[in-house]
Amino acid sequence: MEISIASFAQSPASWSFFDQYLELRRRKFCSELGWSIWSDDRVELDQYDNPNTFYSYVHEKGVLVAAARLIPADLEWHGWRNLLVDAHKGMVPAIPPGFLPPDFDFTSSFECSRLVVDEDNLPSTSKAHLSALNLLVQGLIHAASLQNGRKMLSLSPPPLKRGLRMAGFDVAFEGAPYTCPDDQRSYRVLSMPVPRMPDEMREIPHFSRQAARVA
Repeated sequence: MEISIASFAQSPASWSFFDQYLELRRRKFCSELGWSIWSDDRVELDQYDNPNTFYSYVHEKGVLVAAARLIPADLEWHGWRNLLVDAHKGMVPAIPPGFLPPDFDFTSSFECSRLVVDEDNLPSTSKAHLSALNLLVQGLIHAASLQNGRKMLSLSPPPLKRGLRMAGFDVAFEGAPYTCPDDQRSYRVLSMPVPRMPDEMREIPHFSRQAARVA
């Protein structure tokens, strides 16, 4: 497996992964979970896929097996920042503002969202699934650190905390649980500090690859 990081301003080499990612999102969040979100019969895309967004792709032989996006809280795109900031301000009707404290500090934070693993290729109980998740989060941390991020946040199913901690990440809960009206599942904000990237690793090309073998 390999990990690639790309910004929304795609280089030609990353278009295939972006397209596969949108298809995976459509399959997971619309077809499987039944979320009422923007999509057509092939892909899912929303206002948070914009020039402020970075993507972490895990792939093998050109096939995407896991991906997620990283969106800063401090930058705005046509009135939108990221889902957590906007929901906290009451801009997302499906998510009540009380899921985080009123005085929650989003400064220098990044939201990780639309995290998806292709479970047809990597079953959730497999070692490869955990390895892909580990690589995926490493890519998100790398991208957040390059942008001087202080912490990463994600509104995710609570059991994801255990999986991330098993992979060695320092994850904690923030705020209160929230029940999604579309799938009736519980979600809660997960928080993870972003370690500072060594100076010699801070400059990466627009699209980079870091090979990693899974035992």
